[in-house]
Amino acid sequence: PFGKGKVIVLWASELVPYYEAGIPEANRAQVLGAECCNWTELTVTPEELEAYKELNPDFIINNCALNNIRHLNTLLCKTSEALVPGGYALFHARTTALEKKIIKETHWPVFAQIRMGLHYFWRRVCPKLPVLRKIYFATTKGKNRSFHRIEILGRICRAGFSIVDEEFIHGEFFVIGKKVREPLWDSPP
Repeated sequence: PFGKGKVIVLWASELVPYYEAGIPEANRAQVLGAECCNWTELTVTPEELEAYKELNPDFIINNCALNNIRHLNTLLCKTSEALVPGGYALFHARTTALEKKIIKETHWPVFAQIRMGLHYFWRRVCPKLPVLRKIYFATTKGKNRSFHRIEILGRICRAGFSIVDEEFIHGEFFVIGKKVREPLWDSPP
């Protein structure tokens, strides 16, 4: 469904062969991996996407989990701006439902309830409260945040994408979005 075009892989890993395998040989896109990857960092900054805008990519694979991106809305909007109209982007994250399932499977029931309560307070409540927000982001640097599935989908749609497909694979929530409009920059999330 993606046809011919340029694919930019941000922080590439095992996703490239997985998605290349799904594209027929005749339509396989040119993967611009070597100069477009950031192998040493765990995230891709929105500024790095500016360099790829002139390449007019058809498909951007961001292999960094959305949970580890500090300025998530900015990155999603910059991704949308870098794509050609009708281009695709792949994102993934670990949702709160998946985190809850992992905690339940790895802890005794009493400890799991305590851990889930602490997890919810630290990763969902602290980033929202003005006083605790500064402590939270100073401590975590915006990494390993917790998002609900619907929050991830909403942020992606706000950035100008329509949701083409979403699926839970190997403990991660994957979303493919198609650019259908320009992102909303100035409106509150």
